[in-house]
Amino acid sequence: MPLNENDRSFPVKLVSPDGELYTARAISLVVPVIDGYLGVLKHHAPMVAALDFGELLIRTPEEHIVSLAVAGGFMEVTRKEVIILCDAAEFREDIDITEATKQLRAARERLQKKFSGVELERAQVALREAENRLKVARHKERKHIVE
Repeated sequence: MPLNENDRSFPVKLVSPDGELYTARAISLVVPVIDGYLGVLKHHAPMVAALDFGELLIRTPEEHIVSLAVAGGFMEVTRKEVIILCDAAEFREDIDITEATKQLRAARERLQKKFSGVELERAQVALREAENRLKVARHKERKHIVE
């Protein structure tokens, strides 16, 4: 499909350890980065950013909003495309709220134990991931990036 000069879309590829989750064109992205959220449009300056826990939003050329819970990773913006490498990512509609609630409860219980070093860090990451998944899952389907 040839693209015209008025086309506002750009290619996006989202990859997690589970494989390629999303490959399509987008009009805009809102990405959780270490110091807040970053918006990306076509012709964004090339950059690399570290991802944080949060909700990744993709606005498609058809004006749909794709929502994912992401947990860390990196995003590379080039002149041609955006590549997002996530430590973990899950589409909002695929998150089971009951299961996410159980994981959150388990993560909180795990933090009650006396851990140190790597085990404490793993427990804290599990808690942040569980909280994020539940927060994203509870969002209603979006019609707009900002609501």
